[in-house]
Amino acid sequence: MMSRHAPMFSMPMAHCSTCMRRLRSIVSSNHWDVMGAASFGFRAMWLNRASMPEEYADQPPMRVVPDLSALMSLSDGRNA
Repeated sequence: MMSRHAPMFSMPMAHCSTCMRRLRSIVSSNHWDVMGAASFGFRAMWLNRASMPEEYADQPPMRVVPDLSALMSLSDGRNA
């Protein structure tokens, strides 16, 4: 399923051919943004602060983190 928000991600990519290689991941607390990014091919992580249920089972995020501390532990390799 391609997100209806795919143009939001494809427009910048059309102007920067190296962006996809340089971009590590997209993190958002808005699950619909994560779903759109995942459907476009980005490595998307959901910052699920409120422990909400999964809404988009067909476009799951690469990882779900409960808070910024957990996100930071990923970046420094403590929770890879």
